[in-house]
Amino acid sequence: MTRRLYILALALALTPTVGLAAPAVLFDVSNQHPLIQVYSLPNPGLEPLPAPGEWSWRADTRLSNHSIEEEGPAGERIVIDGESYRTQLVVGYGLRPEMSLTATIPLVAHSTGMLDGFIINWHDLWGLSNERREGFENNQLDYSYFQDGVALLAIRERQRGLGDIRLAWDWQLRPAGPEQRSLALRTGLKLPTGSSRRLLGSGSTDVSVQLAGSDTKTLGAWNMALGWSLGALWLGDGDLLDEMRENVVIIGSAGFHWQAWSRVALRAQLDLHSAFYDSALDVLGKGSVQLSSGFDVRLGERHRLELAMMQNLRTDTTPDFGLYLSWRSSL
Repeated sequence: MTRRLYILALALALTPTVGLAAPAVLFDVSNQHPLIQVYSLPNPGLEPLPAPGEWSWRADTRLSNHSIEEEGPAGERIVIDGESYRTQLVVGYGLRPEMSLTATIPLVAHSTGMLDGFIINWHDLWGLSNERREGFENNQLDYSYFQDGVALLAIRERQRGLGDIRLAWDWQLRPAGPEQRSLALRTGLKLPTGSSRRLLGSGSTDVSVQLAGSDTKTLGAWNMALGWSLGALWLGDGDLLDEMRENVVIIGSAGFHWQAWSRVALRAQLDLHSAFYDSALDVLGKGSVQLSSGFDVRLGERHRLELAMMQNLRTDTTPDFGLYLSWRSSL
């Protein structure tokens, strides 16, 4: 049975497909730190836009495991120990040629988790340090922030519910296609639909602007495409550590997509942003750099499966470990 499954998977990978729109170069991933993900960061990449009057949809989920404790010189202390899940339904509609609207509806959960033991064993296997995890019990939940001994945030029970919904308007400034360099303008509005008290949303209404591009020409001879985006978030007044919140955050991403086989592509990208909070703690007061690597698989003419692993490249500013899984389709 196992041998048959391998043969079937290989056949799917090598069978040519027709009529499928060019894939996104970048994964729709972002920093899932519990105090960052509440802002529902926008999609970093340039997506294929649905044709006028047509719909597209995507369902994805992110799993993030955290194990961080830090104290600062100004009476600050933070503990981020637990596991978070973010599942999104992303629905797009083509308004006219080169223009679309998108709604991202997230469900957020914070839990004691189940991966602590696996991650410790994985670190041991590769000779990596578990020093930071030795001070924590496995599979517990504690998201806390203190100033001078006063708890401004304390999440120690499981939470689950609707997060902050994001609306986006995409305008293709330069057409996308084979052997082309495309460019799009994206504006976004994030609505305070999630509970900030339960760390499901920020309680603020935020605005974002991005330029996103893809390049299938420069490295097209090697079946490779490049992608990038650069933008800014303007954060409104909210309920979560609002006195420490920065007003403007810069975001950026860059990566590549290599069509290794007709149905399978390998992908990697860097995502970064400036600090969301004015704090002496690295966990809150520094910008982040995150590496995501994985692949996507075409499943027929209109469906695609994506899988990626996220790793922090700047200690404590992003989760210790993260996974991303997405299923996308055009209708």
